[in-house]
Amino acid sequence: MIKRTVSTLFLWAVLVFAIYFFGGAGFAGLMLALSLLASFEACRLLEKYGLSPSYGVVALLSAAVYAPIFLNLGSGVFFGGAFLAVSLLAAGSLASPYCGFVQKRVIPTILAFIFIPLFLALLALVCGMGKSGLALAIWAVGSAKFCDVGGYIFGCAFGRHKIAPSVSPKKSVEGLLGGMALSAGFSLALTGLWKGAFDLGFNPGWLAALSAFALAPISLVSDLLESALKRVAGAKDSGNTIPGIGGALDLADSVLLCGPAAYFIAALILKM
Repeated sequence: MIKRTVSTLFLWAVLVFAIYFFGGAGFAGLMLALSLLASFEACRLLEKYGLSPSYGVVALLSAAVYAPIFLNLGSGVFFGGAFLAVSLLAAGSLASPYCGFVQKRVIPTILAFIFIPLFLALLALVCGMGKSGLALAIWAVGSAKFCDVGGYIFGCAFGRHKIAPSVSPKKSVEGLLGGMALSAGFSLALTGLWKGAFDLGFNPGWLAALSAFALAPISLVSDLLESALKRVAGAKDSGNTIPGIGGALDLADSVLLCGPAAYFIAALILKM
């Protein structure tokens, strides 16, 4: 628990440092680094399952989809490039769609790219969505991670009704509700304490808490998907690079599906 707490505080300090000195580019840079590390670990886990994803292709596509973000080319170029990348990979499999190469290498590569670098890139893309973009990206990450923390604390204290015992025995309904409450409290703190200096764009402010309630179950599903992958691969953690947490994929797990959700929430909020 001590190692996990120290690692968590250190990682938040790194995030604050990157944002303070480099703004949205710093946030995007961290998402790219996390994407590369987490997708590497995911590819290794898939290999234990008997598949052969190409990490080199995933890394190359990661650099390609993050390029429009760093160059401020807009969401149109980003989505166009992502669609083209996935389409080329999928088209390449049509030459012999039923062979083992497609099933063991092409499809896992596509899935690893979509679920990790592409989804995390959507969080980085939020940073460029108006004056509230960076604040919304931080809010999305914070909401997901505070749901994690709340799920752990309340689950250990009150957890009785298990959500997915075959995948993650410690996840409980009580933990989820506690995580949702803590995530909503975090959102209200952002909109209340730092309004003006940290404008999320939610109007009225309670919409931030309501949106956090929506993000919390999504972050749980994201977490469970990573747990299922580790269980199938027979691994406790995705890696051992972060004391008390595990690997980069363990760090990113609850945030992955929140990338697309945060993008669409940001798009709706900024149009209000």
